[in-house]
Formats: sequence, structure tokens, C-alpha cells
Amino acid sequence: MAVPEALNWSWMSPTWNLYETWCFVRLARAMRELMPGLAWGCIRFRKDNHGASVEGIGIDTRIRILSQRTFSHPRGEATPGEFWSISKELIPDLVVTVESPGFRRWFVLDAKYSQSRSRILDQMRSAHVYHDALRWGDAPPYRSLLLVPDSDKDLQWLRDGTFKASHGVGVLNWSPNRDVEDAMLEELSSILSA
Repeated sequence: MAVPEALNWSWMSPTWNLYETWCFVRLARAMRELMPGLAWGCIRFRKDNHGASVEGIGIDTRIRILSQRTFSHPRGEATPGEFWSISKELIPDLVVTVESPGFRRWFVLDAKYSQSRSRILDQMRSAHVYHDALRWGDAPPYRSLLLVPDSDKDLQWLRDGTFKASHGVGVLNWSPNRDVEDAMLEELSSILSA
């Protein structure tokens, strides 16, 4: 008896979803490498299966990595210390918060499985929206960056550290390539300590 065509296939996440998930898992590992003195917990998945988090805690430091965190737009006053959006509900791919005495910083990473100049420039829209609209308490993100596996050489200016420092947005290449991994770790280190 032949198997009906509808039963002959299996659903698979789209490529961009696989890249997003890889970025979260790899970011958790990278933060453990950069901050080995923190006690890192296991990855926790939300009950609704839409997002995950992992946390590193030390004597006076706390780092959280949040996947698919919802930033709601409050109808009235925003609750101090909470995540919120000044315009509409937004859900960035990755959010990292860093807290220690006298230092509180957070940043957004938006994974995009794109390489071409036109696609990356078009997708920079989300980096700008997140940078302008999202808040943790009263603070906008320190950086809002796109994560891409590779990018057109003409986009070097979006990867430039001076550009990112001036505008708070930009692009990070991130793939399993060792040179790319080293550059990403260096970028994360500078964000965590600047």
C-alpha cells in the first residue's frame, strides 16, 4: 500500500529560524567563555515555547540572555526597571542585559540569515526600530545590531566599531568560522566592559 503524499514529509523550521536558534545557543556559550567567573544556569524555555533565557550570576554581576522577549507598549506609565516599547509591541530575537554595581547596560541582537547588500540594508530597519523604540526602564539599548552569517564587502562601514559607537546600530558577522567567532567574542567583550 502506498503512503499518501501528505504523510510522506516532515515539517522543518525555515533556515532563518535555525540561524536564530543557533545564534541564541552560541551566544550563551560565548558569554560563558567571556565570563567564566559567573555561575551559569541551564537554558530555560518559556511555557508558551516562544523564547528562552539563560542567566549568569556572580557576587555582584548578573547577565541575562533572552530570546524572543516581548516589549509591550503600556497604556499608561511604564513600570520602572521593566522592558517596554515606546510605540508598539516588538519582539527582538535576542536581548542581553548586564548589571553590576554602577554599571547597567543592555543590547539587542537581531539574527538575519542574509548576506546580500540589498537584503541587509533593508533589514537594518529593525536595528533602527529596536534602538529607537525599546526601553529597559528609561534606557534605550546600548547597541542594536544585526547578526548575519556573512555580509557584502561594501557593507564594511556597518561593521565598523566607530560607526556602531556613533550611531548605536550596525552589523556583526557571526558564523562557525573561527575568525568570525573571535571577532564576535571581541565585540561582546567590548560591549560588556565599555
